[in-house]
Amino acid sequence: MSATGSTPGTSGTSGTSGTSGTSGTSGTAGAGDDPLLRRPGGGGATPAPPAKDPKPVIEPGGAGAGSAAGGGVSGGDGTLDPYGNGGVPDDEGVPPSVKQAEELATAGQQAMQRGDLAGAAASFKKAAELDPKNLIAVAGLGELALQQGLYGDASAHLRKAAKLAPRSARIQTLLGEAVLGTGNAAAAAEAFKRALQIDPDNARAREGYDEATARSGGSAEGSAAPP
Repeated sequence: MSATGSTPGTSGTSGTSGTSGTSGTSGTAGAGDDPLLRRPGGGGATPAPPAKDPKPVIEPGGAGAGSAAGGGVSGGDGTLDPYGNGGVPDDEGVPPSVKQAEELATAGQQAMQRGDLAGAAASFKKAAELDPKNLIAVAGLGELALQQGLYGDASAHLRKAAKLAPRSARIQTLLGEAVLGTGNAAAAAEAFKRALQIDPDNARAREGYDEATARSGGSAEGSAAPP
């Protein structure tokens, strides 16, 4: 999985992993290395004061927003988090356990970027225990398991992540790869198909769909292939 850049969080929130440019963001939506996340003086005029950083617009399932970690996953990734769950909420009214989970999830992403898989797993696990709905932690555990060939564990985590972010092409693609690893080619093809319905230009999902349908002997459960 590709390293991602860090971007400051919104006002009053803990920082979270951001995206790198359109050619290969880590952990953001896009069809490449998806970060994560796998798919820019007028003379004499008084300069305007610097504007506050606006909240990024999250477009779950949007195609071509950058590249995803894991190589070639696009779509469904937001600016503030790599899976497109709408970003980090404001601190006001957020329980301390949820804020702590956000910090741990961010630490897990940073550990993954450094190649510290054990440290990433520990941070993601603690974050998920504090907040089972922390998408970055849940999906991060799935990605780590997938990287280690633990396809059953990866499938379980990524199914949970898919419920948290049903419009993330990245998560559907990762789920397809995990399920395909368990030998269930028909179910894997369905996951890849959902990814392609969200992001038709997702090359990694397309390759996965073709492989899964070839293994299962045809289109997933007799349904028409995605365009």
